[in-house]
Amino acid sequence: MKITRILTLIMVMLVPATFQPLQASPLMAAAQGAALKVKSEQQAVSLAKGKYGGKVLKVESARVNGNPGYRVKLVTSDGRVMHVKIDAATGRIQGD
Repeated sequence: MKITRILTLIMVMLVPATFQPLQASPLMAAAQGAALKVKSEQQAVSLAKGKYGGKVLKVESARVNGNPGYRVKLVTSDGRVMHVKIDAATGRIQGD
């Protein structure tokens, strides 16, 4: 009986140590309580392709003008590589 209690106590103490809390992405952490116009990478890609066309090479979360946003790297139909920044708070699109 004592062994069962000891093993149960050990298991109860070890189980929480094996679980790690979910980490919110920087975009989600910054956006808590604020309404964003661009809410996903897919939406950012759609905006960038709609304005500049081409093929998407990479998309990532980034800070744009101090706001949460996205950076989309794409190659245009004429072979030019572009970096497009999309401000998630305002929906503003900036291309280089």
